[in-house]
Amino acid sequence: MIARAVATARESHQLAQLSESLSIAATAEGAIGDFAAARRFLDEAEAMTAALHDYPATIELVLARAIHAVFQGDMDRASAMSSEGDASVERPVISFNLRRCFASSAWSP
Repeated sequence: MIARAVATARESHQLAQLSESLSIAATAEGAIGDFAAARRFLDEAEAMTAALHDYPATIELVLARAIHAVFQGDMDRASAMSSEGDASVERPVISFNLRRCFASSAWSP
């Protein structure tokens, strides 16, 4: 289903939706332990997202990057990524709440 969303967004040149789909795909690949595939999806999303000036695409990428770090057991990087979200989005409450989640023991790898 995610591959279909990526393909559809790519074919229809819907760049914001493509960025979001790539970020979601990265999270899904990380969840199953394919960190190389996750990194490829993140790299592609990172290459396009800033120029889009699109809040949903930006926050999805911030979340995907932080979750990728969590999956790899790097809580310091996860926290830094969520802090970076404060500067990159206009609604920092979401990334603040993400940092709170990372600070809890429930998110420990």
